[in-house]
Amino acid sequence: MNGDNNSFLDERSAASTYGNGAPSHRSSINHLHRSQSLVVREDQHDMAGSFPNVDGPVDRENTAPRAHLDINRDADFFETPTKREFNTEGDWAEELRRTISPRKQDRQALRESQARVLQQKDTRDPTPKANVQQKALQPGFATAMDLMHSLNPQEPERRKKGKQGAVGQAKAFQYPYHKTLSTSDDNSSSMREDDREWHDSFKPSWGPEATLLYAMPSAIRSPDNVVTQPTRTLQDSKLRLVSESRDVRLAKFTPTPSLTPSSLSLQKSRTEITVEHGVPFARTQQIPFRDLANAVGSDSPTEKSTWTLASILFDDLQHNDLARNPKYEHRIRKQLFSGFWALRCAASAQKAVASAPSAEERAIAHLTANDIVKACEVLIEAKDFRLATLIAQLPADSIMAEDMAGQIHEWRKLCVLSEMTEPIRALYELCAGNVGICDGKKGPVEDQAKTFVISQRFGLEWERAFGLRLWYGTYAEELIEDAVRTYHDDMLSDEPIKPTPSFTQVPSREDISWGLLKLFAARKDVIPFPSLADMIIPGNITDDPVDFRLSFQLHNALSHLFPASTGQAKFDHLAHNFATQLESQGEWLWCIFVILHLSDSEDRRKSIQNTLGRHAPSIPPDETAFPFTHLISDFKLPARWMWEAKALEARSISQDYVQEITYLQNANNWHEAHKTLCRIVGPRCIIEQDYETLAKLLEGFGEGATRIADEWQYGGEIYEDFLDLVKDSPEDEEMEGSAENRDKNSKASAKRLLDTLPSLVQERKGNFEFEEGIAVREIASEVARKVARGGYEDLEASRILQLPLTDVQRRSLSAEMSLKRFRDVMSGGSSSG
Repeated sequence: MNGDNNSFLDERSAASTYGNGAPSHRSSINHLHRSQSLVVREDQHDMAGSFPNVDGPVDRENTAPRAHLDINRDADFFETPTKREFNTEGDWAEELRRTISPRKQDRQALRESQARVLQQKDTRDPTPKANVQQKALQPGFATAMDLMHSLNPQEPERRKKGKQGAVGQAKAFQYPYHKTLSTSDDNSSSMREDDREWHDSFKPSWGPEATLLYAMPSAIRSPDNVVTQPTRTLQDSKLRLVSESRDVRLAKFTPTPSLTPSSLSLQKSRTEITVEHGVPFARTQQIPFRDLANAVGSDSPTEKSTWTLASILFDDLQHNDLARNPKYEHRIRKQLFSGFWALRCAASAQKAVASAPSAEERAIAHLTANDIVKACEVLIEAKDFRLATLIAQLPADSIMAEDMAGQIHEWRKLCVLSEMTEPIRALYELCAGNVGICDGKKGPVEDQAKTFVISQRFGLEWERAFGLRLWYGTYAEELIEDAVRTYHDDMLSDEPIKPTPSFTQVPSREDISWGLLKLFAARKDVIPFPSLADMIIPGNITDDPVDFRLSFQLHNALSHLFPASTGQAKFDHLAHNFATQLESQGEWLWCIFVILHLSDSEDRRKSIQNTLGRHAPSIPPDETAFPFTHLISDFKLPARWMWEAKALEARSISQDYVQEITYLQNANNWHEAHKTLCRIVGPRCIIEQDYETLAKLLEGFGEGATRIADEWQYGGEIYEDFLDLVKDSPEDEEMEGSAENRDKNSKASAKRLLDTLPSLVQERKGNFEFEEGIAVREIASEVARKVARGGYEDLEASRILQLPLTDVQRRSLSAEMSLKRFRDVMSGGSSSG
């Protein structure tokens, strides 16, 4: 035992304290948690199996219940041993009993109490009872339904009404509350500013000929009322609706210059058009890329460069003794490509030379255009003969590259790199065949050398960065595809300069030249095949994102070489876009030519017919005139498509329905022609008594009437019989027996009309258009008049009352027939009916 007289249980005691008399930290925390959750009463000390208080009994009557535990109160309240002095001379068993916590439980007594609790739980009523005290404190919330009813006071009444109306007609679902739309005017005050602007916005939409209808806030209008153009691609028209809050404007795409150049005409001349499934289909034949490059003028340098590069990579070499030998073909092709790429990099290299601060950087700029001679001249002028001698030996072979790489490694070990400038280090790295990362040196400040990427350090474009790999990163005997693979792999690792087109800074775009190089390397199984459709998007070719012309031409030219990488669905989308661009600038004939390249025959048919319908006024109603002949002979379009487009124009624009029937007859569209005749033209001719026009239209059907016999019986045949009925004189009086034949035809027509008209009314159930109903009654009136007045003794006169007549006409005919019958009886004659 130590001199502090501590309990021999030390910290293991339930109320152990430190030497300064303060309670331990862990004991204080335990007491604090218990004080926040327990309510201690005097009767809680009589636990089953607990030991009695060693200090004597507690007065239960004078001890009031304590609301919360107080850790600063006397420890006797907790019946936990306090810090007492250890009596070394007393009984050790008594001292041990006094130091044990009185809360220790008798296990046997605890088991008996738990058994009693479980027995009481089994005999308890399982139905939950409401808490009486809680219900007293919170009246009306005894159950969860009381809480729901408080949130929705109308629910009980709604249920009561629902039960009362259950016997009646069932109603649709109704919300138990008034639904408030978030877009209502009442709620607009609580919207955020951007939500309110979106709610009040005007949705743009496209109209005919690629016209964009959109709205702009009036605040954007300039002070002099000059409307600013929305973008460089779209151009506003002068027609617009101006209001206080917004301006509704019309915009069209900015016209693209040279949308149909000679290169497109060349492809058109090499296109074969055949008819598949009744619809023309265009296939562009393989054209040498050099022919396309020669067809492009000097005013389009980017397009000319693209076709020239494709010619170098994919065309067969010109007739040459060396070219015929496959052993030398790749060397000739690489030589041609090296010269082409050097010319492409020359302009940017000259700009870099002009801005270079040192002779070494000027030499590097010359080397990026493969101008080794000028690079040596610059170094000689700077008195750097050692570097000039090494540069003159470029491109390095394997021996020179290995020697220079070893020398640079020794310099790095000897900490010599810190004594060189970065341009000098870059020149030595080029001699070693390293065109990527120039490794530095770590260590003390005086020995440190910076690590840098050559292309990034000297501000190279991707063309010059690739040129370094073509001329100095590969050996002379290596091929073009080896340089492509090297640059492709470097971009996947540490090369920051990506092949982005010069007209954009979007990192996801790839220059079309790099796409052609990847196709060439993939053809040699060096890298994976790229997607042709993704490679030729307008964003990779031109700065105009809606100029699809060169993309369309490239796809037609390259799809023969790489059919596996061609996405047909994407090409169809490209063809649709280019056709829309052509049509928006009035080139609708070229638009049809592009549509002929669509893969799906039904898509081609619908697109061509829609285009013809929009430009029908430009088509003359003569099959021998241009462009009618051009569409038939060159594009192999059926003539009926043009006539149907003209019929659509006559119906929708000029509303000349007689001309519409004529065009439909020329298109052999007998069904639509007959429908227009019966619905509009025929009734109007009957009402206006224009029998000549009606006879001419009926004559135009000819043999076509037999193809629609089911429709003709209740349509055109009725009008033919009517015309036979109303003829008063023979057409050819010189023909013997013509009057007799005319009477015979008239009686046959009357008989057919007596049979057909009631059947027509019954079939249509009396549902006629206004003019059509009048015409039917006029025809029925004429038939009834002819039959009632005699001359048709073999017909039953009473059948005329079954015709679709008006009440006035029916009464008049009945009176006339009765009078005629009376006269016949009085005169002793016989009735015809």
